[in-house]
Amino acid sequence: MKYIEFGLGNRWLIRTEFENEDRTEYEKKGIDFPIYFHSFYYSS
Repeated sequence: MKYIEFGLGNRWLIRTEFENEDRTEYEKKGIDFPIYFHSFYYSS
């Protein structure tokens, strides 16, 4: 699964976070294409 996150609290302003089947995660700077939009949420 892939998530794109925007925010000042992250290491980068825009990053793509990947979640593997075994629940491990890794990040990549910027946006990794292609994007398949499923949902949007905002948290403050």
